[in-house]
Amino acid sequence: MTSRPLVMKLGVLLLPAMLMLGGLKLFGSDLGRFGTKLTSTPSLEVKHGANFYVLPPTYRYEKHVKDWTTNFLTWMGTDQVDVFGFCQPPSLTVAVYVDRARFDQEGRPHSASEVAIYRSWLRHDGRIIIDASQGMEEAGLQRALSHQLTHALMRFQGKHVRWPAWLSEGLAIYFESTTLGVVNANARAVRSAAPQFKPGLLDQLLSLEAFPEREALLHHEASYALVLYLLHGPGGFRQRFLDWYRGEAKADRPAQGIEKVLGPLSDFEAAWIEWARSPKLDR
Repeated sequence: MTSRPLVMKLGVLLLPAMLMLGGLKLFGSDLGRFGTKLTSTPSLEVKHGANFYVLPPTYRYEKHVKDWTTNFLTWMGTDQVDVFGFCQPPSLTVAVYVDRARFDQEGRPHSASEVAIYRSWLRHDGRIIIDASQGMEEAGLQRALSHQLTHALMRFQGKHVRWPAWLSEGLAIYFESTTLGVVNANARAVRSAAPQFKPGLLDQLLSLEAFPEREALLHHEASYALVLYLLHGPGGFRQRFLDWYRGEAKADRPAQGIEKVLGPLSDFEAAWIEWARSPKLDR
């Protein structure tokens, strides 16, 4: 038989736990909101030159984000201005989130694909958002920034907002660089993707306004291979492609008519796919 003093002692020991459990049950939602306030990382919006940055105050790459953005835009607006005719955007907002929930609150563009190596978007309002919740390293952050900054430059450059998906994604991947002045002209990446390039793929690329989810990765790889071929492959397409691009940037309608540069599509596609199997870069 349990002694009365022992029962009293157990009661005294268990009472705080019982009260705490009752409080959690009764005020669970309030405590949950309170916990979120304690654990979520606030973001600080700061102005740096013409650009705004929304960054966690303790983010280890805070300075790098601002420096890389400035240097990349300067490089694209000087070294590449004679090539592509890029112009400096009047201002940009770059938001980096280390909290996945806060990133998701920004929303996801309708045409964005989850196959992206780094979750980052250029929103329709011109805001670049980057998901760094998985501990993104410096090289990955640079690639994400370079990719989205290229999209932003193309948007500000053209009189019309919408470029073809293959051109927008192909150039953005092309300028994913880890060292300024050295583009990501990775022939090995093209060669590894080439077995998936089948007759009819080129016609798909030129006709799609957005890449369907189920084939987005293939279309991204093919777009990069196409841009790389036009700029650095055989056949003398580089100058014709660049002339076409700069002309379309000044046009009042969405880019079209690339077929005039490529010539007969079936002949061009056959040569492009053959090149992709063992790509050689002219420059």
